[in-house]
Amino acid sequence: MNRSEDKTKGENLVNYFSVAGKHHEYKKENNQDAFLYRQEDEYFAMALADGVSACKYSKEGAMIVCEAVV
Repeated sequence: MNRSEDKTKGENLVNYFSVAGKHHEYKKENNQDAFLYRQEDEYFAMALADGVSACKYSKEGAMIVCEAVV
């Protein structure tokens, strides 16, 4: 398929979901996953980080990693 036939050109669709595990459900805690994406012109970057649930600031750490990468 050449670019003139590409019907998705200029359209972006990003789906993301995160599911808390049984340990998180038992302790009534949210998961610590973080997700971030960015597009500039024809470039697209995406990062996903899994926080370490045993750490106090794991959610914040996961987001810092995503921000550093993207």
